[in-house]
Amino acid sequence: MLFCLFHFWLKITTSNSNKSDRIKLSNDTIIPYPKIINYTMNRGSEEGGTYIVLHVSPHVPKNLYHVYCRFGYIQIRAWNYTEQYVTCRSPPFYPGQTILQVSFNNKNWSDEVQFYYIKNYSINKQFHKFRSLMIAILILIPLIGVFKWKALSKSKEKILEHNEESIPLIERPL
Repeated sequence: MLFCLFHFWLKITTSNSNKSDRIKLSNDTIIPYPKIINYTMNRGSEEGGTYIVLHVSPHVPKNLYHVYCRFGYIQIRAWNYTEQYVTCRSPPFYPGQTILQVSFNNKNWSDEVQFYYIKNYSINKQFHKFRSLMIAILILIPLIGVFKWKALSKSKEKILEHNEESIPLIERPL
C-alpha cells in the first residue's frame, strides 16, 4: 500500500506474524517530490533548444542517475543537474502555453510552472517552406525573358524585311 506523507512516497508492507501487525519500511530509496522555487526562462522557440535552469527544493538526491523534465506530455532527461539546480533543454513543441515539471525518479512530479512556446517567423524558415516554388519562379522568369526576346527579335526582322521590300532605303551621307 502506498501513501504520501510530507511530499515523500513511502512503501509500507504489513505482515501478520505473532498475532500482531508489523509495519516495515521497504529498503527502497525515499525520493521526495521536488518543488520548483524559481526558474530562468519562461518562454522559448517552438523549434526547441531553450535552456531552462530550475532552482529546486529539496536538494537533488545524490545517488540518482537521471533527473527528468516534462514539457506538457513530453518527458525528457534533464540536460544537467547539481544539488540545487536542474537544467532542462526544451524539446520542439507547438506554439502556445504548456506546463513544465521536474522529477527525480520519473514518477513524483513537481508542481506545475508555465512555459510558453513562441512561433518563429524567420525568413530562413519561410524560405524552406516555399523553396520549390521560389526555385521554379527563379528558373521560369529568365526562360520567359529569353523566349520573349527571341520572339521580339524575330518580329523586328520581319518588320525590317517587309519595310525593305516596300520602301527603298536611302543612305545618308556621313
